[in-house]
Amino acid sequence: MSAATQAHGGLPLPGVSGHGAILRALGRSLRGIWWLALPPLAVGAIGSIRSSSAALTAFSVAAAVALQFAWWVLASGLTWQNHPLTARLVPSHVRQLRETAVGLFIAMAALCGLLMSALNGDVWGWMPIFGVVMLVFAMALRWPVLWFFVWIVPSLLYAQIKDTVPWRMLLGALTDWHAHQPLSMAAVLMLAMSALMWRMFQEGGQAHVRTWEANRRMRERLANAGGSRAMSVPGSWGDRLGRFFNWGLPVWREHLLRTAKPTPASVAARAELGVLRGLHWTALGGMVAIMYGALLLAGVIMRLWLGWDRGAQFLHGALPGVSFGLMCSLIGPAMGVAGAQHRMRREQALLLLVPGMPRGEAMNRILAPRLLRNFLIAWGLGVAAMSSMVLMVRGGAADLPLMGVHFAAVSLPFGVLLWQDWASKPAPSSTRVTLLVLVVMLPMGLSLLLCAVTGLSPWWVLAGSVVLTSGLVAWRWRAVCRMPPFWPAGRKA
Repeated sequence: MSAATQAHGGLPLPGVSGHGAILRALGRSLRGIWWLALPPLAVGAIGSIRSSSAALTAFSVAAAVALQFAWWVLASGLTWQNHPLTARLVPSHVRQLRETAVGLFIAMAALCGLLMSALNGDVWGWMPIFGVVMLVFAMALRWPVLWFFVWIVPSLLYAQIKDTVPWRMLLGALTDWHAHQPLSMAAVLMLAMSALMWRMFQEGGQAHVRTWEANRRMRERLANAGGSRAMSVPGSWGDRLGRFFNWGLPVWREHLLRTAKPTPASVAARAELGVLRGLHWTALGGMVAIMYGALLLAGVIMRLWLGWDRGAQFLHGALPGVSFGLMCSLIGPAMGVAGAQHRMRREQALLLLVPGMPRGEAMNRILAPRLLRNFLIAWGLGVAAMSSMVLMVRGGAADLPLMGVHFAAVSLPFGVLLWQDWASKPAPSSTRVTLLVLVVMLPMGLSLLLCAVTGLSPWWVLAGSVVLTSGLVAWRWRAVCRMPPFWPAGRKA
């Protein structure tokens, strides 16, 4: 038991209380995100150009946003410490984990509310708002399927209920309560959310084991996105579903085999497909084609069922979450390229023996453009799908909160990270993808804030990102030509 439980941290150690051990394990996970302190300082420095009050407001808002990213890391660590064996065999561990989680939850929500009060002085209004965001993320870590409901369902549901009498009555009652007794409202809401946070941690047993194993399998699928098909039993429901969404991959593979030639370009195309697998643009494009077709069908049905105006409102409300989810599905797997490179390093060594496979300096000159092109095609498919969805919405698109466009603008320069010295890179750590997501999400929030304050269209931000990425590609290409051959990855680490 000790080996299994020690691996997950948070266990009482000699001279250290249970709460101290949990906090010490969380502190280790926070060391790698010290850079979260830089954006608030930078934003505050920019705000100081106008006045000291503007600098304080800008710093406070940016710090509150940065604390949300810190909470995501803390919630991940707390969830990871809630192991079934530890919960069942270590006395008082679950109680101490719950107390630590609730204490951190209340403290960070209060701190974020205090920081955001620099905008309007309403600390008791901001505190439960941040509490809701933090609770939803923590619950999505426990039950990952909630991510779908977080990004899709609220926008769809709000479009339907925002004009109904019950919703207006509920909103009016909450507004009146906050106007007359803000402290009691914040206390009641935070108490209710703290109770939910307390119950989120399980105490062992078969249900806990099933939840833990389901989350473990999902983490493995995300970490092994390129080889996810191999993790499903042939003929099972998961295997059939994977074949359905990945229909583009076998079609492209058959095309490459039919047109195969012993030339470097042809051999590199087949080698790229074999190494990337589910990360290849054909697999992502096939998935997007099915998703986009389903959205088009849903749009037609909603307009026929609800009428043209209500159907357009429905699509208008669904667009923010759908556009963001679409870009995440396209760009997210590309963040797993580092893991795919190292998992397939033995296959890469064998591919070097294939006649016509480029070697030495010629390898990077052929593989580097192919890796970047794979990223850009997937990115372009997402932007094209978002653009067509905007055209489906009646009226102008200037007022649409297109989070997907901001995500696309921020994530585009990260495609240059595919041009790394793969030969010297060790296997990526389990937190690498999480940190990379945080690095992308933080400037995305700043992009949203910039457009909200200045009225700038997110499409202009996207255009600026294209120009920036073009410059980065031209600058990075000279270094790529001097790097050791990419494959096999990690041989010099």
